[in-house]
Amino acid sequence: MKSPLVLAMVSCFSALQLHAQDSLENTFNKYGFSCEIASDGFTTSYIFKRQWRDRDEIIHLYQTTHTEGQYKAFVEFALPQVQISFHKVEEVLSDITKVSSFMHHTIQSNCLRQMLDENTHLNMKNYMLAVNTDEEKMHFINYLHQFYEVCARPFFHEYTNIEQVDCHLSDLTDKEADYFIYGEGNTSIHRRLIIKALAGNPSTLPYYQYLESALCARKDKSLTYNNMYNLLLKIGEKLAIKPEQAQ
Repeated sequence: MKSPLVLAMVSCFSALQLHAQDSLENTFNKYGFSCEIASDGFTTSYIFKRQWRDRDEIIHLYQTTHTEGQYKAFVEFALPQVQISFHKVEEVLSDITKVSSFMHHTIQSNCLRQMLDENTHLNMKNYMLAVNTDEEKMHFINYLHQFYEVCARPFFHEYTNIEQVDCHLSDLTDKEADYFIYGEGNTSIHRRLIIKALAGNPSTLPYYQYLESALCARKDKSLTYNNMYNLLLKIGEKLAIKPEQAQ
């Protein structure tokens, strides 16, 4: 009996052959995603987003265009990434930092090993996929549908609420957690704290105290640590993380 992934690949492949010229931004339409595109002429981000009441489910594609001479261009895509933005987590940060959460998310994965195994038709160098000919584009769209079935769909189903994320974090090392949680601007530890607090995790206060002690010892050594420390204090105040919680 064929697996659901194989059946999905077979069912969509003939359609992909007929529609190889379709624009990339329509790739995930049938799954209920809309697409937003941001480009500076050399790099392009495709942000596929499906919105729910308390979270956004996101698939992120990052494209680079290399020019060789005046008339040649070579296009590559990074491995796609699946992301979830939990509104409550991002609202806490954006309320404090006054930075829009539009391009931010809470957790992420690229299913690196699985998706390396799924790539059988596209040239890859430094984890970048070359997509230039019509045939390569057809294979890339097929690859993206595989990515949805192998990586994105299971990820979205596994993490539908903050409590599930918090439970998973308890099984991760700090290094693994730093990748699992989005951390641009050195904010992964802050997001982890917010997740613990919103999930009602009893280890919230000890984790806050651990971070406060570690960052306080470093805050005079660099502006980065100082900013991380100040952000931590503001989060603690906003979420009322106080010693009384230990009672």
